[in-house]
Amino acid sequence: MISPQIAKMLASVKRTSVPDNNANKDEYYVKVNELAKKAGMFYEKIRYLIDYKEEHTVRRNAIQRILKRNLFFKTEGKVAQLLIHELIRGGYLESGSFLESRISHVQGIIDKFLSLQNSLVYVTGGDLAINKKIIGLAANEIEIYLFGNKIEEAVFTAFYETVRDHVKLTQIQISEDDRDTQIYIACLRSLLKADEQTVAYRLWIRFLPNWINVKDASEIQGVANIFPSIQSRIEAGLGDNLSWRIARKLKNQAIYFNLIKEIVDRYGADSEQILDNPASLENQAKSILEGKYKKENSRIRKSALRAIIYIFFTKTILAFILELPYDLAVLEKIYYPALMINVIFHPVLLFLITYTIKPLGEKNTSLIISGLNTVIYENAMPSVQIRGRKNKNFLYFLFLILYGFIFLLSFGVVVFILDKLNFNLMSILLFTFFLTLVTYFGLRIRYVAKNWTVSSDKERSLYFLGNILVMPIVEVGRWLSQKFEGVNILVFIMDFVIETPFKVVLNVFDSFISFLKEKREEMY
Repeated sequence: MISPQIAKMLASVKRTSVPDNNANKDEYYVKVNELAKKAGMFYEKIRYLIDYKEEHTVRRNAIQRILKRNLFFKTEGKVAQLLIHELIRGGYLESGSFLESRISHVQGIIDKFLSLQNSLVYVTGGDLAINKKIIGLAANEIEIYLFGNKIEEAVFTAFYETVRDHVKLTQIQISEDDRDTQIYIACLRSLLKADEQTVAYRLWIRFLPNWINVKDASEIQGVANIFPSIQSRIEAGLGDNLSWRIARKLKNQAIYFNLIKEIVDRYGADSEQILDNPASLENQAKSILEGKYKKENSRIRKSALRAIIYIFFTKTILAFILELPYDLAVLEKIYYPALMINVIFHPVLLFLITYTIKPLGEKNTSLIISGLNTVIYENAMPSVQIRGRKNKNFLYFLFLILYGFIFLLSFGVVVFILDKLNFNLMSILLFTFFLTLVTYFGLRIRYVAKNWTVSSDKERSLYFLGNILVMPIVEVGRWLSQKFEGVNILVFIMDFVIETPFKVVLNVFDSFISFLKEKREEMY
């Protein structure tokens, strides 16, 4: 017997798979000139390389970037049209696949959030941070409208309903609502790999379920009045580390449900016949996983290449902006070995960290199929035990001192080696700065590469000891990447110096081609 949650999900998929026969064949589709599209796609690929973001967030970030730019230049009323055209030229939407009539709905979403933003001026005083969050929420809602996957939503609901009652919290003082919220966030992070902005929007909809249908000005004003309290709940949910602790425990279950999603994506309503037959399920699972392993390996390689390019260009620019002038001004000479090591070492290190990832094999596939059978047919999963943190006693502070010693040892060894290589102060600072970032990026890519790896509690001793020594460096890299996430010189140049005039030229060129086509039709 299929579990009740899976059965409910399949019923939902059947309802959504009914074809819509109400579409008007005479409606017009948005099209752009092919040359303009190629130019736009080329630009997006370049920007994609220099702005290191997780692959699944690139599209949302593009929507947010376009919204921000067009709203800055006061193009209200035409933002949706400009947005859709840019998404098509950027390769995010296919030319001739989006109905012109749907532009008004996108504009409605934008107008709704702009109205909320204007209403918030009287509540929050026009805080810039709030305005940024509003644009982020709007970008998420537009992405779901344009690219939303109903199957993904159905599988996520089944996943959340399956794991919700199996999470056991011990010695943690938390309300039932907050507990469910933390489990919900953990499910988003483990199954959908949702980032902070996506989680914030999903919580926004969770706390305001009627927001999608809000249109009236008085309703928007009502939302503005309670916005501070809603925002406070969202920030509290995101700020609680409990969701991360739960998410780590849900990794294997997320793999099983991602495989179910792949099957349902492939076969739709007919997937019930496969899920109801263990032999057929095993064959399909093996076929899908084989393709997934190859695809993931390719994706990891691309992600690593992007990170290497990002580090190389950023490092080279800073070397010429900071290190070279420092050598000339303070030392009155250029120490070329340090300069070359600083430019070359970090991309090479990142290459070694990422390109030594071992591919997955049959053993992992067997573990996935075994766990899949347990979830689908036995409706069972191991309890997720989360224990509260122990009170800070003498031992806790002693451990902090020991960790501080490990911290000093890790960075002390690096500084000692660099000093022996005759690195100056600026060279040491730049080397250490990029060492932390590269180590963090590299280990994050290695972690992503394990998306389809069934985890176990066993850990090799040497691997554990290595992690202890590297941990302080990774921790600093994580902190720096978060603090300087919005500080990217190349991205700033691309967004404010190149992108705006480039997109204007593309838009004018596209309009000119349309004008010429009209003239040609008039001639005939």
